Amino acid sequence: MVSVDKYKLLHCAPKFQVVIFDSTGMSLGSCDTFINTSDQEASLFEQFGFLQSIKSTLVALKPTDDELYFPRVEVYHQGRDWIFDFAFSRSSENPEHIVWTIQDLTRQYQYLLIIQQERNESLIRQEIIESRSKALSLHKEIQYLNHNFLKEQERYHKLVELKSNWEKTLKKGEKNVLQLSDTLFGEIIEARKQKDSEWFAMSNLLWSVIKIFDTLSYAMRSPIYFNIRPDVSSEWFGRKWELCQLLYIFIGKAICSTSNGEVNVSVLRSAKNENAKWLCFVITDSGKADMMDPLPIGATPNDPLSIVVSPKQLKKEFLVAEEILKELGGTVSVEHLPNEGNVTTFTFPFVNER
Repeated sequence: MVSVDKYKLLHCAPKFQVVIFDSTGMSLGSCDTFINTSDQEASLFEQFGFLQSIKSTLVALKPTDDELYFPRVEVYHQGRDWIFDFAFSRSSENPEHIVWTIQDLTRQYQYLLIIQQERNESLIRQEIIESRSKALSLHKEIQYLNHNFLKEQERYHKLVELKSNWEKTLKKGEKNVLQLSDTLFGEIIEARKQKDSEWFAMSNLLWSVIKIFDTLSYAMRSPIYFNIRPDVSSEWFGRKWELCQLLYIFIGKAICSTSNGEVNVSVLRSAKNENAKWLCFVITDSGKADMMDPLPIGATPNDPLSIVVSPKQLKKEFLVAEEILKELGGTVSVEHLPNEGNVTTFTFPFVNER
């Protein structure tokens, strides 16, 4: 008849070690499966820092106490790494003896680590794919808005040129006609602004712009944060898409200048004009380079997260931002702080808030 106990012993013995020692740490017996303690004259507390750290607890153990269990203890021994589960208890046969059970679970834990890493990598890849898909969709929308904005800019400049030529042809004495011209021109521009304005939540707008840079922020290892001051209303009526475009340009420039740092976007009230509603947007980054310099993103050809941005494209977009603010009466300034980063500040007008 096959001896079950025999096969059980043959299978389990190589995975376990039992050490019996007294309260002074002297080994009284060991099968030395993994760790040789039988031939050692020194106390186990002196040999193993882990035992020394729990010495008082071990000495205070009683036979009636529950077993002390320490899972996943990593040990470097005899030129290799081990992962053990330790258990300690007082011997029921001799209360003076402490029984130390060592179970080798190195293979099991290493396998679990591989499985966990594969799951994490799969989740990260899925997040990257989703982020890139969202970024591509938003980028196409911004390109469409840029195209329409440039057309609108062209119409606007033609209107300004027409007004200028008209004024030059008028005689100096025709002041009433000039006043009528200014009134009509102002009404045209104001009507255009009102037409393009809409209500929107400031936090939602900031979040949607920042999400565009998820993949780039991950690649540069530089998170993007935003902060809206408490005295800033939650909803605003104004030129939403122009504001989106400005934030896209300035945040993009900041993240391109920053590696292993962070970008912060702050929104606060501006005292630029007491008779109008203005907000001030401050974008700070911890990039060491001057963001006004042409700075392509440093990326390696084999890196799947590599993103290359043309310096000419960044400069062109910055000029577009200046043109937008010039039309709206806003301002923009960029300050480079050596060894600290860059600070971009711009003001933007609104029609109403709530």
